[in-house]
Amino acid sequence: MKAIARIPGMSNRRPTLLLALLLVAACASTDRDPIVVDSDAPDVSRKESGPATAEPNGEVSLLDPNRVVARVNDQVITVRTLNAKYGANFRRLGEVGEAQVRYMLDQYSLGYITQVIVFEAARSFGVAVTDEEFRQKIERVEKGLLARDTTLEEDLEAQGLARWEWEAQLRREMLTKKLREMLLGTSAPVSAETRAIVDIWVRPVDVQNAYERRREEYRVEERARVEAIYLVLSALRKEGESGLAVQTRVRELANEIVAKARAGEDFAELTKPYHEPGQYLAAPFGRGEKQPPVDEFVWDEKTAVGDVSDPIVLRGSVLILKLVSRQDAGYLPFEEVRDAIEQELQLSAVHLAQARVQLQLLEEAVITPRRYKVALIDSYRRAIRAELEKQAR
Repeated sequence: MKAIARIPGMSNRRPTLLLALLLVAACASTDRDPIVVDSDAPDVSRKESGPATAEPNGEVSLLDPNRVVARVNDQVITVRTLNAKYGANFRRLGEVGEAQVRYMLDQYSLGYITQVIVFEAARSFGVAVTDEEFRQKIERVEKGLLARDTTLEEDLEAQGLARWEWEAQLRREMLTKKLREMLLGTSAPVSAETRAIVDIWVRPVDVQNAYERRREEYRVEERARVEAIYLVLSALRKEGESGLAVQTRVRELANEIVAKARAGEDFAELTKPYHEPGQYLAAPFGRGEKQPPVDEFVWDEKTAVGDVSDPIVLRGSVLILKLVSRQDAGYLPFEEVRDAIEQELQLSAVHLAQARVQLQLLEEAVITPRRYKVALIDSYRRAIRAELEKQAR
């Protein structure tokens, strides 16, 4: 894997293509496992609350819109900021106890700080959503809602969102989409630099070594799949017909069906007079899991895929089989799983490099309260360890 060079401060230099490529996944989601924040650390936000309104006892309300909960580089994050981002979910904090409010404020703040770090990279690339693009997007959303006999206002009311907070959320989603499209080459050709990075991440020898190391994961058991026609005697018996007579007639019918199938007629079409085509397409099964006559046909070395059996007489029915597939016990060949292994290794490499770059950006950022910075750095270090352990398997 290519070593990742130290990244200069975001404020005075564009990030490399590698940086942005690794950050793209984080732009798309703020969902993460809860990060433990040291609750005993000093609450710097209380000291930086500015014009927040005080309660009668002199303390600032946890949910005062003007209360500063965090700062990241030059950006101030207030309760109002979090309310704009998390909308109805955030407003429900007023219904829970103080301990839960503090915990959720921590989680919302950590997610927002992470997004701020990532969006700084996007802005340095000149990625932005123009007012005209934004207006056209809103028009498309409104037309789509009208087609469902509702309006944007009605839809937002049902979601418990104010229009301004929905627009803020929509603009963020559009920015994320544009950044992803640019970096992953869906809106512009992938640069030679980016292609070289991807190629270096996963070499052919890495894929081959992963296959050998995980060989047991690609072990397959003996499995077969058949399509069947069941001729049930009771269903085909004519009024007044004796048991012996119906058996004789159904066996003759079965011989006719087998002859037609072996002559090339479509097996599914031949099933139609007796049941829906594919109704008796059995799930894959192993040797010994079916009746002995079925095993004898399916696992006979002389039986090839596509062969049709002789009529198999069972209790109360006559069965005709067509072998659809058969897999001998062994290991999936390397050629069959190579692409899947390569994609898995590339994704793992991206996750690892992304975590390393995010960690570096966080270490360089100015974040208060400091306990947020400590918690996020610890989270990314754990993510790096987990990804390294995954790669070593």
